[in-house]
Amino acid sequence: MINYAESINITTLSVNDITDVSANASFTCNKDGEVYYAVLNANATIPTANEIRTGVAGAVTSDHKTVEKDVSATAAINGLTASTAYTLYAVLVDDQSNASEVTSKNFTTLATGINVTDRDVIKIYPNPVTTWLQISMNKADGKGNFSLYSISGSKLSEGRIENGNALLNMEEYPSGIYILRITDGAFVQEYKVIKK
Repeated sequence: MINYAESINITTLSVNDITDVSANASFTCNKDGEVYYAVLNANATIPTANEIRTGVAGAVTSDHKTVEKDVSATAAINGLTASTAYTLYAVLVDDQSNASEVTSKNFTTLATGINVTDRDVIKIYPNPVTTWLQISMNKADGKGNFSLYSISGSKLSEGRIENGNALLNMEEYPSGIYILRITDGAFVQEYKVIKK
């Protein structure tokens, strides 16, 4: 039986180092205890704290991690599928079985490796970028779509590639790493973009 207490919280939950098949989850909590977590497909039903602790049916992966108050702890998440949207659910349980509210974080895994022909078709520059990112597509119809994502998987911007070119204004975004997804119906390709 889990008791619920408002004074116990996961203060920070993030998903970092996302690849096509893995990621790292980071937790910071306001009490010592165990963080129980489960990764589900993004469209799955939101689990309860007790389900996360005892095992969520249909979870891609689940586990628990011992945490200390105000000290960041990291857990490896493996066995993911490329280009898939997931949600990480977590709950903190202290030594008296008090549980935090369920905390969640959405993220999307990267596509599998870029093949050489796609590198010749798409050009992204300058990278690193400070203001405008140029997207060039060297193919017959010169049409496609692009979407910009934060490293945690949140969609920030989207647009169309017409006549083989598109410009993306990166000026408003803070310095960091972003994922640019290019699609044209025949392929989906992702590129790491660095904003200075």
